Amino acid sequence: MNFNEKIRGFFANRNGMDHLGIFTFLIYGLLMFINVFVKENIIDIIIFILIFISLFRILSKNRLQRQKENAVFLTALNKFKNLFKSNKPKKIKIKKIKKVKVKNSKSIRKNGKVYLLKPCPICQNTLEVRKIKGERYVYCSKCKNEVLIKI
Repeated sequence: MNFNEKIRGFFANRNGMDHLGIFTFLIYGLLMFINVFVKENIIDIIIFILIFISLFRILSKNRLQRQKENAVFLTALNKFKNLFKSNKPKKIKIKKIKKVKVKNSKSIRKNGKVYLLKPCPICQNTLEVRKIKGERYVYCSKCKNEVLIKI
């Protein structure tokens, strides 16, 4: 058993990095930068504690508990982010809808289903429509419009 296999075996089933681990390392880096200019002993102690917590979380084999901690952190982070989001309603763009009757279009088969190839009446992009009788709206990815197609 060589050294690489021993290391691989040691890190098997460990928690590794997650969002909370990344956050603690970011705080650690920020405090290191501040400590260059301020040089307070309390900052050194906080840095040491953050390193210990991060390494403990990375090397922990209790993945379920670490995932719960990460989930609590993510919910708190999302609540914090939502404080800064505006509650104004979003403007909805009105899309142009064109009616098209499908006649004499090419058909293809994908995964055992028949699709009709029809050009978009606005931008001439090729649209794939399932060959089922009735009306359906098809979204054109090029011109961002909905097209009503009757089959």
